[in-house]
Amino acid sequence: MICDPLRISRFYGLEDLGFVPRGEAGAFIAGRNTAPSGKLPLNTNGSALCYMHSGMYGICAPRESVR
Repeated sequence: MICDPLRISRFYGLEDLGFVPRGEAGAFIAGRNTAPSGKLPLNTNGSALCYMHSGMYGICAPRESVR
């Protein structure tokens, strides 16, 4: 789970955390690798942009990660 209050955050997160080399996050995401059935499911709850952005997101993200 990567905190992504902005769409670009997931790109930076994947690259900065070392999951993909610099500049390759876009192709990695476009290849559906971060979809729930992909190689690296990412923000399967819809993320901060789609799920919720109230103060509860901080506890909901770890719960969803475990699921």
